[in-house]
Amino acid sequence: MSDVYRIGSLRRRRSDGTSYHSYTMSWIDECGPRRISLGTSDRVAAEDTARQLWSQQGATLANNVAELAASWLEATASTRGNKRSREAWKAAAPFWHDIQPSQIDEELCKLYLSVRDRAVNTMRNELAVIQSALKWAYHEKLIDIQPKLWMPPAPESAVEHLTKAQFRRFLTGLIAPHALLFAQIAVMTAGRCSAVLQLLWTQVDFDRRLLYLNPIGRQQTPNKRRATVPITNRLFELLVDARDGALTDYVIEYKSGPIAC
Repeated sequence: MSDVYRIGSLRRRRSDGTSYHSYTMSWIDECGPRRISLGTSDRVAAEDTARQLWSQQGATLANNVAELAASWLEATASTRGNKRSREAWKAAAPFWHDIQPSQIDEELCKLYLSVRDRAVNTMRNELAVIQSALKWAYHEKLIDIQPKLWMPPAPESAVEHLTKAQFRRFLTGLIAPHALLFAQIAVMTAGRCSAVLQLLWTQVDFDRRLLYLNPIGRQQTPNKRRATVPITNRLFELLVDARDGALTDYVIEYKSGPIAC
């Protein structure tokens, strides 16, 4: 191994388009030129980390999962899911901290499951965070291979759906008008709970018999598009009765106010 190393800086771009720089450490060993991310944009912290790594005589100088995860979390700091990713990594870190990407295989992933011993979905989320960090590191050319983590199959959902007969019996048992109207709109539009509860009378076109689940004038986000659906005869009757007695701008109201949940 060479007796010297060099601290450099790479400019990268986050998913929101903003750029940042991250310090790196490079050196030459028997395998040729090497470079790793120091996982920070602070020069003092980078130098301290580099000294600690170099003092270990290369035992951990290759990018381990902890270093890659730290760099990835910094690069995606502005994304909406970053907080949850950090929490997942915090739980997974004790096992994966010093693991090298080249060590990852199905046997290691199964060992993690047995050691962690948590719900399957929890461990799938934690493994997904590590997989995302490795994928990012590969595209950033911090590692030469992108190992694919083995994941346990997703558990089958225990949620069962009501049959038509069961739903009709459910409707028969509903006494409160706002609850009955909510159930009818929900089943006839397949709208989310929040979309139905936020529904305003301005979104109901009685003349054309159309119901706009997306608020008028509000731009739809690509992953949360709300539909425009026709109003059936039964729903039309319920909406007319509800509008005649409405005390607010909300279709679903209770005690002179909207319902949050």
